[in-house]
Amino acid sequence: ESLFWLGQFSEAQKMMYYAIEAPHLLERRTETTTDLEPYARLRIADAYLARKMFDEARLAYFKVEHEYRSTLPATIAKIRRACLDLPYYDGKNIDHARNLLEEIKTSQTPEPAMELAWACHVSSYAERERTPNMLERVRKFSEQYPESRFLASLVDPVREYQSSRINEYFKAADYY
Repeated sequence: ESLFWLGQFSEAQKMMYYAIEAPHLLERRTETTTDLEPYARLRIADAYLARKMFDEARLAYFKVEHEYRSTLPATIAKIRRACLDLPYYDGKNIDHARNLLEEIKTSQTPEPAMELAWACHVSSYAERERTPNMLERVRKFSEQYPESRFLASLVDPVREYQSSRINEYFKAADYY
């Protein structure tokens, strides 16, 4: 874990693999090793993402999501994979990913993961459409997470939408 936070992602992955495989080799699997294994696998996926190895990260998140169903690491992996994939989706796949993120927003997920789910969900609208619906979603996100670092990426789409409607705002005497 420390190696990951020091930016030594490749080394962190190796150590996580060793930590996962050592108990198998020594035939000393305990409840602690099985409890921490999904977190180690999630961190391995994170290291792929940090190394910009997106295909490997997607696959690693998919494995965590499906091998450790109904666990917190699986939920986090699901969010991260949806965030990675959503910008490349078309058609019904967009709706599917948005629905997945919408479900997560109503679950018992820790706050940082919940914020990421919200941000990815709202960003999918900001990237694809400039509508009142998008504006409303950004507003709700900013109310829910006023200090979010993800808000900065939503400023330009909001400004673009508002500037395209400037005459309507003046006619309605809405100067904000």
